[in-house]
Amino acid sequence: MKRILTILALLAGMCFQLGAQEDMVASLMERLQHERLTFTYSCTIDAGGLPVNSSGTVTAQGNCYKVSAQGVDIYCDGSTRWLVDTAAKEVYIEAAEGLGEFLAAPQDYLGALSDLKYSTPKSAPATEELGDFRFDCSKLDDSWVVTDLR
Repeated sequence: MKRILTILALLAGMCFQLGAQEDMVASLMERLQHERLTFTYSCTIDAGGLPVNSSGTVTAQGNCYKVSAQGVDIYCDGSTRWLVDTAAKEVYIEAAEGLGEFLAAPQDYLGALSDLKYSTPKSAPATEELGDFRFDCSKLDDSWVVTDLR
C-alpha cells in the first residue's frame, strides 16, 4: 500500500508540474477531450528524507487515465480507480474524481519532487472505448486480495 501511495504522489506531482500554471492545465485538459495522450516519465520524490526514484508510463484521455510504474498499475475510468499491485496480488478499488483530483493535489502532500522528466506525449484521437482505463477483477484467481473501498 505504501508503494501505491508513493506512485499516486508521483503522478500527482507530475501532473502538478505539468500544470504548474493555469494556462498549462487548461491546455492539457482541452487536449485530453479530443486526444488520447501517452508519455513516459521519471522523477525523484523526497519521501521523508529518503529519495525515491520512479518511472513509468501514463495514458490519459478526458477524465480517464492509466499509470504503470514500479510494478503497480493504476486504472481510472473517471469515477472508479483500481490500484493493482501485481507482486502483492492486491487490488484496491476506490471512488475517483478523474484526472482533476491529481491536478488539484496540494503541494505539501507531494513532498519535494525533483528531476522530473517526461517524454513528448504521443497523441492519438480520443475514442469512446474506455476499456483501457478499467480493470476487470473477475479474471483474478483466489490468491488475490480485492479490497473495495467505494
